[in-house]
Amino acid sequence: MMVFNDGKLGRQRILRAKTLAEMLSPQNQRRAVGFRCPLGPGLWLLPILDYAGKNAWHQGGEGMWNSVMLILPEHKLGVVGCLSNRRRAGG
Repeated sequence: MMVFNDGKLGRQRILRAKTLAEMLSPQNQRRAVGFRCPLGPGLWLLPILDYAGKNAWHQGGEGMWNSVMLILPEHKLGVVGCLSNRRRAGG
């Protein structure tokens, strides 16, 4: 919600608009990190949906749980999905 409201949640400012813009901008353009993927702080900016404009995403998991968050700022659309759990081999 804050991404689509320039850092505000309701009437309360949580992030400065400048901070939010930095989060959605590549931070590793001049740094060799071993692969060519634009990264924002905590976000992958690789266009996994190249027809949808700018996008940011994050995925993660712990043990048996996995999740993905995808943000399409130009469309004011955010999705948290692919929530899953799995059994470990042998467990």
